[in-house]
Amino acid sequence: MLGRGGFGATYLALDLNLNTRVAIKEYFPAHLASRVAGAADISPLRDQADAYNAGLSQFLQEARNLVQFRGHQTIIHVLEFFSENNTGYLVMEFLDGQTLLSYAASVGRIDPVTALNIILPVADALKACHAVGLIHRDISPDNIFLTNDGNIKLLDFGAARVAIGLRSTNLSVILKPGYAPFEQYQSKAFQGPATDIYALCATLYRLIAGTVPVNSPDRIGGTPLDLPSALGISISAGLEQVIVKGMALEYDKRYPDIAAFLVDARLALEGKDVAADAASSPNPRSGPAVFGGKPIAAGAPLPWPGNMPRGVLVGTAAAVLTVVLGLLYYRPFHPYTAQTPPGGQSGTGSGIAQGGDVTPRPPDFVVTGVNPIDQTRSTIRHALQYLAAMQGEAFKAKKNQISLDALRKIPEKDEKILESILALENVQASLKGDEDRNMANYIDEIQTLARVKPSQFNDAAELEQTSTLGSAVDVIRRHAFSYVQGHLSAELVNNDIDKLNGEVE
Repeated sequence: MLGRGGFGATYLALDLNLNTRVAIKEYFPAHLASRVAGAADISPLRDQADAYNAGLSQFLQEARNLVQFRGHQTIIHVLEFFSENNTGYLVMEFLDGQTLLSYAASVGRIDPVTALNIILPVADALKACHAVGLIHRDISPDNIFLTNDGNIKLLDFGAARVAIGLRSTNLSVILKPGYAPFEQYQSKAFQGPATDIYALCATLYRLIAGTVPVNSPDRIGGTPLDLPSALGISISAGLEQVIVKGMALEYDKRYPDIAAFLVDARLALEGKDVAADAASSPNPRSGPAVFGGKPIAAGAPLPWPGNMPRGVLVGTAAAVLTVVLGLLYYRPFHPYTAQTPPGGQSGTGSGIAQGGDVTPRPPDFVVTGVNPIDQTRSTIRHALQYLAAMQGEAFKAKKNQISLDALRKIPEKDEKILESILALENVQASLKGDEDRNMANYIDEIQTLARVKPSQFNDAAELEQTSTLGSAVDVIRRHAFSYVQGHLSAELVNNDIDKLNGEVE
């Protein structure tokens, strides 16, 4: 096995016909399925079959899409794909090297010119994908590979991840905080080329600044994005301007397509000035996520206005007008200044001022098209995903511990029992690592929720309430308020997880 991620495993294999090494990626979302004991078959967990099958369908569709790019130097080559063992497999070229994430972690900050030279081939790859209507949706340093022979490869697309995310909250990660624009936190927001451009520029920021950018929901909540120059990094004004525009919070304020991004990026690389409107020019391809009454499927060709029937165009315009009028009905969105709760978690957490008072942000901080209820609902949904992931891991850890304790009590242990004990100890260590990561992500979401008014949080939480999520939403509401008061701790969260697991049992 070459690696194991949240959505699958990758194996090293030998192509017997060509006598060459290949990599085989197996669809195996561990939070939705398990492998049948003593067999190769994978079986969806109870009540997760719909999400599992939706992800599998998109996993295989992604393979069909990628086969057409077999000749592109920067997109990993998919040689073939097939279904077996109640799952799917992609046979890909084997790559020697390391991910950009590993490289960046080992060298620290990367010179801005070097970083941009790494990003430009990835942008060219995205340009080819966007030309046929494919959006990657998962650009980040761990999906960019640096080969030992000097090539750069773009890896996993996010089609299966998006399909699963629409049907399940039992995920540790649906999107990558820091790299995902705000529209990916919303269930019906439009996603297009500028979605990938945000993530691409966030990756460029990570290479240059040496840190992951602030989450887009946090930025909407008022946490500023520290520009590289403010961090003492020597960077040209033109390149910094490219990053600012590419990471604009509003979709229609970013570059409209990769071609426009490449124009400014190459000007910046040559040390030339970027157009003065680089941070404010409109993107004409923003729009709703539903066209003609049908949602845009992950990996499906995008319904550009030029390809849409007149009736759909009229209907879309009417829908947009309705949404605008609806937004006017809401109270204006007043962002709040971050406040560190006394005795709370370390970091840049913020909270609700005592007595409901808040310190307003500068008047020029405006995020149009996002009302506070929708913003809070999106963050609640994301927090639910992390909470569900921690619940699942805590439940698995508890069951494994029972088995481990039973094995340890056996007086005379043969070699197989000792091997089983060692294997379970390794599983426990792995689960603890996942729980720590999920806890950190969960605390990050709670920090975001703690910035909004209690009334907004309650209204949004009520909209999220269902018979299965009610208890979990109550937990999230209590944790957000505990964070404000400085009482949120890992012990409190774990105790609540135990209670929720008790309800499941």
